[in-house]
Amino acid sequence: MNIRLTTPGTTSCLARFRMRIEGPVDGWFKLEQNLLDILNRLESDFDTDAKRVYLSGLSYGGYGTWYLGSKRPDRFAALNPVVGYGHPDLTEPLAASRKPLWVFAGGRDSAVRVEYFYPGLQQLEAFGHEDVRFTIHADQGHDTWRRIYASKDLYEWLLKQSL
Repeated sequence: MNIRLTTPGTTSCLARFRMRIEGPVDGWFKLEQNLLDILNRLESDFDTDAKRVYLSGLSYGGYGTWYLGSKRPDRFAALNPVVGYGHPDLTEPLAASRKPLWVFAGGRDSAVRVEYFYPGLQQLEAFGHEDVRFTIHADQGHDTWRRIYASKDLYEWLLKQSL
């Protein structure tokens, strides 16, 4: 699905792109319980460490990472949204729980532009959340995720996070 994110004649990134907190009509709020059920099943069927469950997603899945992480910050040791920004309304539970975040954007991403990330990140900062990393790969487009998931840096960071 392609979504045009700009409206001619506007200047603010929030004015250009307004999304309800739950996302588009077929948004994450409809999938939340299914995703948690899948996670519960995986944890019951496999040998997992409940203190080291990480949530990562790319593009609209990055937005879902913000969404589900904000609804259940007690469930995840860290969040890693990639080329998916967080709506400011989703940030308070993440800040209150001091949930570690490493957020990635592509500097040349025309689908999810870098300026869309700032309102949510600034809201986290206003809440006093200090365990937030924001990395922009200036030479990358929307497929920044290829570099992120291929690098050992993310995995080394994740393994340092625990509930």
